[in-house]
Amino acid sequence: MSDRPLFNLAGITHSVPLRPVLITAGAAIGLFTIAGSAVFSVKPNERAFVTQFGRVLDAQRGPIGPGLHFKLPLVTSVDRLPVSIDVLDLGNTEAFTKDAQRITLHITVTTQVPDSAVYHLLYEVGGVGNVDLERNYRTVIADRVRTVVGRHEINEVAGAERQAIIDEVRAVLSRDLAELFGIKVDSVQSALVGMPPTYTQAIEAAMQARTQRQAAEQNQARARVEAETAKVRAAGEADAAIEAARGESQSRVLRAQSEAQAIRLKGQAEADAAQIMAKALETNQNLVSLRIAEKWNGVLPQNMYGSAPLPLLSLPK
Repeated sequence: MSDRPLFNLAGITHSVPLRPVLITAGAAIGLFTIAGSAVFSVKPNERAFVTQFGRVLDAQRGPIGPGLHFKLPLVTSVDRLPVSIDVLDLGNTEAFTKDAQRITLHITVTTQVPDSAVYHLLYEVGGVGNVDLERNYRTVIADRVRTVVGRHEINEVAGAERQAIIDEVRAVLSRDLAELFGIKVDSVQSALVGMPPTYTQAIEAAMQARTQRQAAEQNQARARVEAETAKVRAAGEADAAIEAARGESQSRVLRAQSEAQAIRLKGQAEADAAQIMAKALETNQNLVSLRIAEKWNGVLPQNMYGSAPLPLLSLPK
């Protein structure tokens, strides 16, 4: 068997040596492979470091940013880490409050990896390629959430202080995740999805008690209004009675004054008349006789005594 391949060109059969062709093809493939391995790209949401035999090259310069980059073929490799905003959903997490009530929270944390944390996350915390980071995040976040919830009673977690507790969780996570991993916490969302049955019953009882208390307060307010209305009405009636009595008293006084004035006037008139009569009697003897006659009833005395005066009679001539 010949090592020269046969081919027909223009009706003429030629033979070419096979080994030089294979060597040339292999060399070309090797050159393309080496050239391809010398160039690598970093995506916009990634940062990378180049390592040589397990040692990071130019670590002090920080991570490599997006774009095309070169490295030594065959002897160097590239480690990449996603740095885009990541929404870490912890799902339902159980925690105990200060008063030993078990609740269920749904926690979602939004994080971002700054360039300064890439080396620490790749080579000091997790495995290369972000293998262990999310598991570490989840462990720390769940622990801090349980710690913060354990400082508060259930009526605070489920009541008006809930937002303040979420802010406290965010502050704790921002501090600890920055210290442990160097990452930044953008936001923390928390939803209370599970409450203990005893608390639910207590809430219902409290709502009923509040409704009853509000009804009692409304009844008390209504009673106060009615009492105040009755008081005002009674005061008005009393004032009216006082005014009526005062008016009646004044009327009596005025009537008495009028009667007294009439008596005075009558007495004065009688006195004046008597005085006028007296003066008239003094000056007119016939008037005296007239007055005597007016007062005589026409009956003669039945008994006559020696010293008794006789009535004067003026007989016609």
